[in-house]
Amino acid sequence: MTILAILFVPSGNCAWMDTCAQYTARHGYQVIAVVSAWADAIRLARLHSAVVVAGRREHLPADRLPRLEIVVEEGDTPTNLPMRHRPRRTSVVNR
Repeated sequence: MTILAILFVPSGNCAWMDTCAQYTARHGYQVIAVVSAWADAIRLARLHSAVVVAGRREHLPADRLPRLEIVVEEGDTPTNLPMRHRPRRTSVVNR
């Protein structure tokens, strides 16, 4: 299955377009569009079930929707993570 990609590149920034294109090639993505407007990127991503590739987080508009926040970028780390993913087995004693 080929993953489709939309390159989101700030207008007039060809260096980032090349960098994003190289990234998609390394990951085996098929580029179907290059856009400089976030609304176009989201519209095409939804229409084609594609991933949006941007060179840097700073290239994304601050008021973009959908909004994305990464917890560890704020310095938070998970606490109380479960050590096991499955419940412990208990012994069954026949009486």
